[in-house]
Amino acid sequence: MRAIAAAAAAALLLVGCSTAAKSDGESSAAPAPSSATTTSANLDAPGAPGQEMEFSGPGTRVRVTMHSVSQAVAGNAPAPQSGGRWAGADVETCVDSADGAFAVAWREWSLSDANNGNFAASSTTYASFPKPAFPLAGESVAVGDCTRGWIVFPVGTDVRVTKVKWKPNAKITAVWNAN
Repeated sequence: MRAIAAAAAAALLLVGCSTAAKSDGESSAAPAPSSATTTSANLDAPGAPGQEMEFSGPGTRVRVTMHSVSQAVAGNAPAPQSGGRWAGADVETCVDSADGAFAVAWREWSLSDANNGNFAASSTTYASFPKPAFPLAGESVAVGDCTRGWIVFPVGTDVRVTKVKWKPNAKITAVWNAN
């Protein structure tokens, strides 16, 4: 059952993340793959920091890694509008093969705490956010290239981040433990 779920998840990854920019600034999904896909990710258990998870299918192979978490970053930046502080995750996406453009963005990532609180990536950036920054909004990664950088999240003052999630669409969630 897990193999079927993993194959279905990876197929949807390809539909959810492989996009081509249209002239009006929106993106359109690539056609659905026609054959089975696989993943090296154990979708039943969170990965450890630095663990690479691979998703592959017809014409596409992508590797995703969460390298580390910082409970507090950008101390010199203005506080989040909701209050609290900024936390960060150092993440990486590598595209080994793809039939079209493969877009990445902060919005695909979130943090959670021990109480299952969910914290979406910031839509605001400041010069004092950690560098290098992961691409903010729908930037394409070329075949053979990787992109690595920090994503910043507004969290509550007393929140301790326990997990980092990559959810490129409604059917796929890859999870790493924060430490």
